[in-house]
Amino acid sequence: NVNFSKTGLASLQPPSTVATDNTGNIMPSIINQAMIGAQSSLRNYYSTVAVEDASHIRFNELYLGYDLPVKGGSKFLKSLTVYSQVRNLGLLWKATDTEADPEYRIGTIKPVQTYTFGLRVGF
Repeated sequence: NVNFSKTGLASLQPPSTVATDNTGNIMPSIINQAMIGAQSSLRNYYSTVAVEDASHIRFNELYLGYDLPVKGGSKFLKSLTVYSQVRNLGLLWKATDTEADPEYRIGTIKPVQTYTFGLRVGF
């Protein structure tokens, strides 16, 4: 039995509480399968077949700095630090073998890797 809204478009019935896949997820009900057909992209409306694990470890930032000793108790120079910083290094590990990045859609622009080297002087 298919319900039709005022616009005339069919609406999906609630998922079957009996039909489940091998992970225990509820699959589309018999009514929905008959309504949308086996070849439709909506066939997996309640399915996890097209879902991938997005677990990943990302290397966002690395900062290395060294505080140089200031000798002689200078009146003007209090501290001196040499540093290097790298951002947006990318993925170290992800759960899938696909080339897709879990945080960015395919075709979108990812953040650019940035490298910074510097000298911080405290007066």
